[in-house]
Amino acid sequence: MGRFRDKIYPYVVGAIVMIIAYCFHLDPTIKGFDNVLDGLISFSSIVLGFVAALLAIILSISKSPVMNHLYNYTASGGTIDGKTLLFGYFRSALFSGFFTVIISIYMFIISNKERINIFDEILTYFWIGITTIFMLTSYRIVSIIMFTLFKHESNQSTHEQATQPESDYSQLQERNTRVIE
Repeated sequence: MGRFRDKIYPYVVGAIVMIIAYCFHLDPTIKGFDNVLDGLISFSSIVLGFVAALLAIILSISKSPVMNHLYNYTASGGTIDGKTLLFGYFRSALFSGFFTVIISIYMFIISNKERINIFDEILTYFWIGITTIFMLTSYRIVSIIMFTLFKHESNQSTHEQATQPESDYSQLQERNTRVIE
């Protein structure tokens, strides 16, 4: 994905999902909504914990070659350096996750009402959009890191194979054929 699409797609998809929810007149008074909220709060809390732990790990290894590779990958094709962009991605995932949990707690309160007012209806659509944004920003972080780590590992193993002398290969081949026989 291009960097602009990478930055903007969670918000565009979140807005589209909000519009779809508005068209279908979704509201928190439907039967079973409490179960949805309960599961979403648990899921959001687990993902928030994972993203926060991932951020702590990245901060602790920020000078490693893997992280330099990650920063270079994140910055490729853009005007912002990779570190700033990556931490912006983390920030958007964390903020949208906290908003999701906080609004979900409020949604528990309004889900037991007989009728909801216009503020609660607007908040419901905002909650649907922010939840979508949270899921997509979390996915974006995890997919960028996974892609970069796997690409770095494959580049590193290819580099190691290319730098080994021919005799190492012959010794390795001899050792492996003995094991097979």
